[in-house]
Amino acid sequence: MNATLWRLLGPDTDHDDLVNEAFLRIIGGIHRVREAERLSSWVMTVTVNVVRDELRKRSTRRRFFRRLGPGEAEDQPTAPTDHEGRRLVERAFALLSRLSTEDRLAFSLRYVDQRTLPETAALCDCSLATVKRRIARAQRRFRRLAAAEPELAEWLGASEERERP
Repeated sequence: MNATLWRLLGPDTDHDDLVNEAFLRIIGGIHRVREAERLSSWVMTVTVNVVRDELRKRSTRRRFFRRLGPGEAEDQPTAPTDHEGRRLVERAFALLSRLSTEDRLAFSLRYVDQRTLPETAALCDCSLATVKRRIARAQRRFRRLAAAEPELAEWLGASEERERP
């Protein structure tokens, strides 16, 4: 759960609070799980819902408080330790924050958390066709945004070449 939260949100200053929120929801709702073999998928669903709720709250706050000064904006990542790699990760998550909540979740679950399409659809609580559309839309937007970032565009180009047979 902790790792999934990190993969969905990246280096986030509210990470620990969100882990606590997920644990509280899990403890509060554990009585609803009737079959032990479904516990892990239920925990993942709760985790994804915590992230979805947080992303929606942030989106709403950004709409109402667009005039925040520098240093007060949401989604500020923590200080980097591995300079080059950390900067790329921060830029990638900054671009992901510009996607809609549902598109970002589908994209992150599929490519960052490396879930299968059926798992991604189940965690997003939508059909397989819908999750495929969300992922495709997120990919197009992410690539378009990344093309404006020379370092990310170069890194994405190199990673796509490695994936080709």
